[in-house]
Amino acid sequence: MMNKNLFQKYIAGLCELHRIELSKIAVEMYWHALTPFSDTQCKAAFDKAVVKYKFFPKPAELIELIEAPKQYLAQQQVVYFMNAVTGRNYRNPEGWDDDPTTQRLLQGRFNVERVREESLESDHKWIEKDFIQAYNDCTDYCELDEKIKIEMSPEVKKLTENIG
Repeated sequence: MMNKNLFQKYIAGLCELHRIELSKIAVEMYWHALTPFSDTQCKAAFDKAVVKYKFFPKPAELIELIEAPKQYLAQQQVVYFMNAVTGRNYRNPEGWDDDPTTQRLLQGRFNVERVREESLESDHKWIEKDFIQAYNDCTDYCELDEKIKIEMSPEVKKLTENIG
């Protein structure tokens, strides 16, 4: 997680919800545990933790929410994608397409408008299968890409931001 203000907002919200107070050391431990992950991933984990856990989640539990099995994430995202393709995106949660893997797929061969225009309803089953396969194949690559971007110096980021 890169945005410390966003992190502090979410950790404070969890503390208030569960009526506990974390020490500065504990907050730093949570921060340190979540730094390898993107802001989007952490936000999603905090949002899920609010509805999933009765007790205050440990860092490992938040990380488990982030590192949910790929197949589950692929299944979830294909439903949102097909809702968008068929015009039922009012059913999708806000930010469904913030996931880095989904963004990469939407920018490529799974562009919603193009799929909507070029496919028949009878193709949707095959499109779903292709999306899931592509999502699973791309997940590891996207995670590696995000980690590389985080570790780059600002000068290198500026030089590489328009490549590929």
